[in-house]
Amino acid sequence: RGQAELNLQMKQMEIENLQKSMENAVVTSTMEGVVKQINSNPADPGQPFMTILASGAYQVKGTVDEMNVWTLYEGMAVNIRSRADENQVWSGTVTKIDTENTVSSAQDMYYGDYGGTSENQATKYNFYVSLNTDEQLLLGQHVYIEPIYDEVPEDGAGIDDAADAADTATEDLPAEPQDQEQE
Repeated sequence: RGQAELNLQMKQMEIENLQKSMENAVVTSTMEGVVKQINSNPADPGQPFMTILASGAYQVKGTVDEMNVWTLYEGMAVNIRSRADENQVWSGTVTKIDTENTVSSAQDMYYGDYGGTSENQATKYNFYVSLNTDEQLLLGQHVYIEPIYDEVPEDGAGIDDAADAADTATEDLPAEPQDQEQE
């Protein structure tokens, strides 16, 4: 019995020391930003311990369907127009077109696919635009993206008839076009 009590006391002291070290712990991230969420159950498999919203310039995330994806190209100049005030316009450049990952079709009806049948639904892809300025642009603000077709690259890459303006939402992102997760 004496050995069990000694073991219990040692474990309690070990727990107290670990709790003290946790209180003074510092977590260092490879990116700058604001902690968006902390997982209350860090043992939860597949879930990050912490999600950090990167700080920096805004980047606009747009969605384009498979029929229009080839009308866009990286480096293409675009205008970003506010849905609330058509006179409020920003300029930017397409920085990435993610054709390797498709967008879930949960919002197909919202984006104008009113057919309702799977044969009328087109695969959609995300693309990202870096803004020249983000003055008066709000995080999460919905905007229209208007490609500028008169600025054709020398090789003519990505030019097609015309593309519809994409309905998008801004996201506060630096280099990577997703919330960064720190584990």
